[in-house]
Amino acid sequence: EDLRNTRAIHAAAMRFYEGYPPECEGPLGEQVQQIVINSLEDLPAQLGRVLHRLVVEQDVKADEIIVLSYRSTANSVLTIGDRVGAFDLVRVGQADTRKVEFESVWRFKGLERPVVILVEFRADADSKIRYSAMTRARSHLVLVGTNEELAGYRLES
Repeated sequence: EDLRNTRAIHAAAMRFYEGYPPECEGPLGEQVQQIVINSLEDLPAQLGRVLHRLVVEQDVKADEIIVLSYRSTANSVLTIGDRVGAFDLVRVGQADTRKVEFESVWRFKGLERPVVILVEFRADADSKIRYSAMTRARSHLVLVGTNEELAGYRLES
């Protein structure tokens, strides 16, 4: 049984699940959001807008959010200490009201947060990693990427 995720997150992640499909007992939840950017250079500005919407407009606490990249933090267009909008990207465990955690999908495996923002998708990521990355979110999942990056993640309308 999937007791961690909402049914919306569970349904989106199941396309990457291998094996006998678990049942999800979580609440329906907010639909997984996909935000298309033109290029990776647009990522910091768009991420700042997403964080503003979540923290300021929807009253989500910044320390309940993590940005996860399919790239290592050393090879990302984002870096620890970057300012995206009004928020600083920090290492896991250093979040506060204006600081949001940033980590790679691989290093965050096995952990979770209420809100996960996935960025910098890799075409060579296998299904298990994709499933694991998506299911780190307990309540809300946001995917931010180019059309090409999001092609394998397209959700049903």
